[in-house]
Amino acid sequence: MKIAFYLENKNLSNIDCSNIENGNPGIGGTEYIIQATIYYLTKLAPQYHIVLGAQCIDNIPPIPYYKKTDSISELIKDEKPDYIIFKYEPYLYKEASICAKENNTKLIPWAHNFIKRSELTTLANNPLVTRIICVSKEQLNMYRDHKAFLKSVYIYNGMPVEYLKTQLPYIPSYNKRPFEVTYIGSIVPYKGFHILAEAWKDILKVFPQAKLNVIGSGKLYDRTSKLGRYGIAEEEYEKQFMPALTDDAGNIIPSVHFWGVLGTEKNEILKRTRVGVPNPSGISETFCITALEMQAMGALVTTINYGGLKNTVFHTGLLYNDPKDLATSIVTLLKKKDNHIQEYYKFMEENFSFEHITKDWIDFINHLSDSSIPFLPNNNSDRISKLKEFNRKIKRNLPFGYTILPTIDFYQSILRYLHLIK
Repeated sequence: MKIAFYLENKNLSNIDCSNIENGNPGIGGTEYIIQATIYYLTKLAPQYHIVLGAQCIDNIPPIPYYKKTDSISELIKDEKPDYIIFKYEPYLYKEASICAKENNTKLIPWAHNFIKRSELTTLANNPLVTRIICVSKEQLNMYRDHKAFLKSVYIYNGMPVEYLKTQLPYIPSYNKRPFEVTYIGSIVPYKGFHILAEAWKDILKVFPQAKLNVIGSGKLYDRTSKLGRYGIAEEEYEKQFMPALTDDAGNIIPSVHFWGVLGTEKNEILKRTRVGVPNPSGISETFCITALEMQAMGALVTTINYGGLKNTVFHTGLLYNDPKDLATSIVTLLKKKDNHIQEYYKFMEENFSFEHITKDWIDFINHLSDSSIPFLPNNNSDRISKLKEFNRKIKRNLPFGYTILPTIDFYQSILRYLHLIK
């Protein structure tokens, strides 16, 4: 059995990913996880024939089989794999579907972002799609009352826990840290940095000595993006959030430092950070590696109570339901005396270490030829999940149930539109 992974990395050709065991070298989380997963799979399970097809192969991790390829269709035609795993994007799926049918290749979309319901229906109805991989339990729970749920699994993204353990002796205690807050991520609207920017002056009213570190830029995912006046984000987005972080003369206020894109050197900033804020809006957040990285360096995390963040933020952090509560949450965590980092490392190792996650991948691969699904989420602790499970059972037992009955998310969207729920 041959399994191919496809990676689009032409805009990351200058980033050295050869030491992937030491963490993310400063690329998007998805691009990091794809390479790290293949590295650990080929290292810990060499019995599988796994090939990485990438647009650039100069700085990839050391793996046995790889191929430079310009497109997913080229990879399928040249390698003729039994299965191809790829980050789900509509254009990639469309291209792969056409070629896969001709080459008897099964498709496995890897849903690093949320997929539209209409697109999920297409995946559910396509016999070439043998599995859909979600990256968190909460992400899969959202699809519970959709037909695509029946061919979906979740496998958490991994963390280099063994390497991170070597850093533990050098991580300062929480109560000795300055009052620093850190954001890491692409500075684009859907990542929600503007929410933190707007909250910053309220935080300074309580902690005038506080500092804000901003790691990332509008070029994190696309190094060719054109930035605005400050060289931080695209021009229109800069105009949205920079007034909250500048004085009357347009100068960045002293409490804010923009670091740009950093690799593993970001850990030195995180070691002095008290509060980490990944993706304040939660939009598109199916997992959030950044939340795990921040906590691994001893920061407490606050962000919105949504999606994969429910799985990756430890109980020492704070999840808010309304973005207006961000400033209050940051202030609350800045006042804490301890981060309980040893407890967090136990949680991280048991759930997210690459060694642990690779076992899930092995189980997944071993079941690919079976009609059964290897594992499903059992998180029915909240009312929405119970409603979705009940809705799915109704659909399953009615003729055309999946076709004619809406999902619970559809009803929720109507209620939000009418301002009856948040």
